[in-house]
Parts: sequence; structure tokens; C-alpha cells
Amino acid sequence: VHLTVPLNVLEADVPEGSIRWLRQPRAVVSQRAAADPDLIRDAAQLLLRSKRPVLVAGTGLFYAQAGPELAAFAGRYCLPVVTPIWDRGVVEGPQDWFLGVIGAASGQAPLLPAADLVIIAGAQVDYRLGYAQPPTIQREARIIRISAVPEELRQGVEPDVAILADPRSALRQLAAECERLGLPGFAPWLAEAQERDREFRKRWLLDPAPPPRPMTGRHIVDALRPFLRPDTIFLIDGGNIGQWAHMVLAARRYPSTWLTCGASAVVGWGLPGAMGARLAYPDKPILLSGDGAFTFTVAELERAAAHELPFVVVLADDCAWGIVVSGQCQAYGEEGVVCSRTGPIDYVRLAEACGCIGIHVESPAELAAALEQGLQATRPVVIHVPIAGGGPAD
Repeated sequence: VHLTVPLNVLEADVPEGSIRWLRQPRAVVSQRAAADPDLIRDAAQLLLRSKRPVLVAGTGLFYAQAGPELAAFAGRYCLPVVTPIWDRGVVEGPQDWFLGVIGAASGQAPLLPAADLVIIAGAQVDYRLGYAQPPTIQREARIIRISAVPEELRQGVEPDVAILADPRSALRQLAAECERLGLPGFAPWLAEAQERDREFRKRWLLDPAPPPRPMTGRHIVDALRPFLRPDTIFLIDGGNIGQWAHMVLAARRYPSTWLTCGASAVVGWGLPGAMGARLAYPDKPILLSGDGAFTFTVAELERAAAHELPFVVVLADDCAWGIVVSGQCQAYGEEGVVCSRTGPIDYVRLAEACGCIGIHVESPAELAAALEQGLQATRPVVIHVPIAGGGPAD
């Protein structure tokens, strides 16, 4: 984004008494357009005939504030729910029906390939959904699209039912129609889906972490977990470290207070994003970033300190474009790693030079103590965590 401020605006005199601080606007849908009842009945009939449905909950549900409706619908009918990686989430607390993100470079549990019905609500069909083509979604699977955006209903794939409506209203209507039809729910399928997901994630959630020296992305996200309260603004930037956060922390919840780089996966937004979050919310945000993404906009540290915007950065440093190294190793072996490793940087001194606080840690216990210190600080805090390379799939 390029913003130009005219010179006459920059030089204008503004009486102090005329400045009004506006309440932070909320990103919500102002119009509540109900769905066509006939289409709701068609969708409910598809659910009635389904054995293995999966609901893909995208950013559109966040903007529609549809979290409670999603929870009521999925909970009542034991419906497995997933969210495309980098979309906004609405699963505020741990839920047994939420089975994490899809479309991650680290892979995903085999849920969509087994589905006979996919409800795509407020989400786009792109690389994260395998473009709704085999092997991600089978050709014989039925598809329901729900969106407030007309262009999104048939984007990427022609659905069996296309519902143009506010997703919050549509989910409420669909739940009521399923209740009227006596839909029994999908408890056996949810149990199978949970087992598929458990098998996929067991090496990160059930198996013990490797020895903590050197630390890995797994150690960082495990140490972060106790600090992510329901109201914590948590920003995720970077490649491999972002994969760790999604695979481990977002396994059973994906709150609306977690912010990511978006579907285009643009790294380097984290520092300015944390500054914006600190301006919008009173509590200190926590930014999780990799060294590659962090150095894109590292000069913003000086601005954050100058404008007294305290937040905490947990910086995972593997001296590499980690996700690029992972891909090169998987494709060509270690000898195929080209132009994706970087030299060491003293991030503590760099942070201090910008007017921030720098802390170097080398163990999970030290990281937890540094987080406690950072959340009490009145300046931005950069916690430098050297780690071994590798994402969850490595």
C-alpha cells in the first residue's frame, strides 16, 4: 500500500481541541441478508444423504461474526470443520469438531479426500483447497457454497448448491432446517475424522519434543501456548515457524484474535502488523516471526520504539529462508540447497540500536521467562531464539 499525504495537509494547523479520537471500527458485515429458503432446503437434503461431510470455514465467517452459529451447527451435528491456512478463524476455544488448518506446506490429515460432501462457507477455492480437484476433493463429492460475495459462489468450481447470503444467517437457517428434517448427525464420521487427524498430528502433539538444545520450532510453540489467552492478539509471520504455529497451536482452536499474512502468504508484514495491533488494542500483541520475514521490515522497530508501541516479538532464527531450505532439501537433498541460507545477525544489539529491548534465549525455560518480562515492558521487546532448521514436515 502506498499512501501519499498532500503537502498542504502536512503543513496545516490543527487546533488541539478539534482532535477527536474515534472508536476503533469493527470489521463486520452491516447487512444481514438471509438465504433463499429453497436453497437452504436443497443444502439440508444433501446433508441428509451425506455420510462424510466436511465444512470449510473461511474468512467470510469471521467478517460475518458467525463463530457462535458455526459452533452451534457443528457441535449439534458432529460436523468436522477445517479452515484454510492464512484465513481468519472464528473457533475461539478448543473444540473437538475443529480439526485444524488445511493447505499448509506441512500437509494435512486426509479429511477432504474422504468427504462425500464439502460445505465451503466464506472461503475461496484456491491452492489451499487443491482447487477442489482430485486428489484433494474427489469428483463425485457434492459441494455447497455459502458466501456473501456473488463472485465467490462459482469461483474455482461449480457447486451443487450456491447460497448467496450472509453466512451467519445461512448457517442459522441451515441448522433450523436440519433440525426440522431430524438430521441424526455424523458422530461416527467425526470420530473417524478425529482419528485421522490424531494420526497426522501425533508426532507434534503426542510424541515428546526432541532435546531442547538446539531449540526447534516445536519448542517455541510449546513455550508460547500458556501465554495465548483468549484475548491475546497473536500475529504469525514467516514460513516454517508459521507452519509450526498452525500445525501445533491451531490443532483444536483458531481464534479471531490470531492474525496471519493472508492467502497470498506475504511475509514481512509482522512488525507493522504488530504496531497496528498495538494501536488498536490495549494489551500487548505477541508476534511470532522467522528471521527471513523479520528482516523484511526490521527498520520498523525504530518507529515502534519512537511511537512508544510496546509489543513482544518471538524471533525464530535458523539463519535461513527456512521454508525454502525445506523445499530444496525435499526436492534435491542437502546438496541442492542454493541461495537460501543467511549469515548470523546479532538481533539483541540490533533491537537495542533501534531503541527496543533485546533478549537472547536458548532454552524453553528462558523463553518463558523472557515472555513474562516482555509482556511487562514499556518498549518493544525482541526475543532472539536461535533454532535448528526444519518445519513440521521435516
